[in-house]
Amino acid sequence: SPPPDGLLLCSVGRQVERKGTAWFVDAVMPRLPADVHYWVAGDGPELDTIEAAIARHDLAPRVRLLGRIPNDTLGALYRGADLFVMPNVPVEDDMEGFGIVLLEAGQCGTPAVAARLEGIQDVIADGVNGHLVAPQSPDAFVDAIAAYRNDSEALDAAAQRALHYTEDTFGWPAVADTYLSVLRTLWRQGTPPAPDTTDHPPAHSRTAG
Repeated sequence: SPPPDGLLLCSVGRQVERKGTAWFVDAVMPRLPADVHYWVAGDGPELDTIEAAIARHDLAPRVRLLGRIPNDTLGALYRGADLFVMPNVPVEDDMEGFGIVLLEAGQCGTPAVAARLEGIQDVIADGVNGHLVAPQSPDAFVDAIAAYRNDSEALDAAAQRALHYTEDTFGWPAVADTYLSVLRTLWRQGTPPAPDTTDHPPAHSRTAG
């Protein structure tokens, strides 16, 4: 179905606790204006909890659970959405890995509003391809999302930034250049390049040979 009028948020992924979808429906969606909609793709053990939050706040018209959807439909969801939301919450022994779905969204020109956690920070450059906000902070999510409501120019600019940043940073040419740089350093020095740390020098590495 076509995107609704107003601002459309989307999330994609297996619905487990750390994804924070239930928290977002419970704590953030009721505080957003009635023309902000939220569509969620993916199944998982949290669906009942998410549905309970939808019912508790009478959000059924605005929050849709799409279940598992095929890749072509997934691309249409990314492109139809205004913002990609990744409202992860900290869960002991269940960390978020590298945010592949954030890359997928970026490739479709969909900027993200995401919790400042783990692998999410490896993908989102704050203010470039999205916004990193404090985990489990309703105010932070509401402020970041509300900034784009009724501001199509800001949304268009954010979409272009997300697309270009994703292509320039994570496209194959950029990834290949990174690999080549590492391999050249290994060939010359026998050690991988030192991590880019400013707080303390890298640990001493033993040279090969």
